[in-house]
Amino acid sequence: MGVKSDESGVERVPCTAPSEKNRLPECAGGSLNRSDGGLTNHERCSVKTKVAADEGEGGVIRFTFAGDFHPHMKQSSLRPGRRVEWKCIGGHQNWQDNTFTFTLDDRKGETLLQFVQEYAQELSDEVYGIYNFNWGYYLNSLKQLCEKGAGAPFVPPAQL
Repeated sequence: MGVKSDESGVERVPCTAPSEKNRLPECAGGSLNRSDGGLTNHERCSVKTKVAADEGEGGVIRFTFAGDFHPHMKQSSLRPGRRVEWKCIGGHQNWQDNTFTFTLDDRKGETLLQFVQEYAQELSDEVYGIYNFNWGYYLNSLKQLCEKGAGAPFVPPAQL
């Protein structure tokens, strides 16, 4: 499978397709809309997620998830192929001013992704636990996508 265009001519990378040169891989369970940065999910996916992004360092990524979770991340540092750093500038109070760093490192012929979230405010252990679980789930899904060509869409407990 490769890139497909929908009726509007927008290029989409199918969920099961491995990434192609110069094409972004997909989020677990969705299709990355190449024209406006929006992420749309297939009918089988229960969580509707949208992403709009201003390209480049200093640009803002606006995530829209179900409920009231809509973080806006400023791309504060971009080192292609090595490191990405975001700072939450709005959309989710618990993450306001938090820094998120994704670093890639070569380890014995494999790629290690190190993720760090630096909190700007103290949160309860329960809230930290929820974020820790969700990031772990997402990063494991990303690993599956890279290794097998398909991730594992998140299904909220109420919809199981």
